[in-house]
Amino acid sequence: MTAANQYQIHSFASFCPPLLAELESKANLVKFDVHNDANRLQEEDEAAAAGQGVIPQRVAQRMRKRMIPFVGVPFVGVPFVAAVGSFSCVYYEATAMDVRVVTLAEKINE
Repeated sequence: MTAANQYQIHSFASFCPPLLAELESKANLVKFDVHNDANRLQEEDEAAAAGQGVIPQRVAQRMRKRMIPFVGVPFVGVPFVAAVGSFSCVYYEATAMDVRVVTLAEKINE
């Protein structure tokens, strides 16, 4: 580092001490937050490894009650309704309207 560059750095630091102090305090807060987050995650990992639940049992049960209608019904219910609806339509066409439904097995054997 040359003497001119050194002079420029020192002159900037002496020109804006409040700004520099504010930036340093913000940087220290960020470091402190990151350190606290890392410690908290490590404690949660140790608790999970020890067999302790990270989420309380009551909260987990409440989550399950809320998830079943939003995950279970669309996942199981929609395909079931589509299958029953398709079967009903095909059955009605085959019996009442006398439409012959060609299956895949018949198509392959032709």
